[in-house]
Amino acid sequence: MFSVALPAHTPTNLKEILYEQYRIEVPVFPWQDKRYMRVSFQVYNTAEDGEKLLTAMREILCAT
Repeated sequence: MFSVALPAHTPTNLKEILYEQYRIEVPVFPWQDKRYMRVSFQVYNTAEDGEKLLTAMREILCAT
């Protein structure tokens, strides 16, 4: 499990975009004037699940 700071230009509705468009559920939360995404892999997650998240984030962040 890890948290990553999100760039300032990240859409404010990132959590909803990830779920509605990619069917990915991850927590997105504010902390000390920044927003973070917490990524947690469980035994049932695959390497493909991680790649799917990375691809989705690239698409979302490059579109903004």
